Amino acid sequence: VYVIQEHTKGSSGFPIVIMADGYSQSDIDKGEYKKVVNNAVTAMLKQKPLKDLAEYLDIYEVVVASEHSGIDYSKHETAFKTYLESKQNTNVCGDSIKISNFTYGALRQDSERMHNALSIVLLNSADYAGVTLMALDTAVVDTIPQGWSLAYIPAYATVSNGDNVFEDLIMHEAVGHGIGKLADEYWYE
Repeated sequence: VYVIQEHTKGSSGFPIVIMADGYSQSDIDKGEYKKVVNNAVTAMLKQKPLKDLAEYLDIYEVVVASEHSGIDYSKHETAFKTYLESKQNTNVCGDSIKISNFTYGALRQDSERMHNALSIVLLNSADYAGVTLMALDTAVVDTIPQGWSLAYIPAYATVSNGDNVFEDLIMHEAVGHGIGKLADEYWYE
């Protein structure tokens, strides 16, 4: 566990724990794991609202090696057993209990901080996918539901025309759903 940033404002920082899946020890040794985690932090902090709230965040990196490199539509021996559910949807599946345990450990087993933490799992994939699981409870503080959230986001996500949409997915999944606890709302002309 590495501390990327500690809060400098507020009584306690909002905890964000970032880890990646589908990265072998070789990928980690080459610096690819660190690169995708840094890309996620940069993407989150370069836009509002987190650009203005960065001083209230505690951000951690948890390094976990997978036996196999890459994430796709098949189950492989990866640290969190993550895989893309189907080419027909954007759902991602994985071992959320194991991810929760790693997050809890990164937060030094502080159940109060875990209660409202965000875990981000970056997938070694370029497929367009992403999902956020919200373990919301009945508590509401300042109109915001409380509870742990888990965002799965492909680290190299692209759409059919080749555009990279990783930053968009970080804002949508991690910030919108994971921190803001906002539901999806789409409108198409």
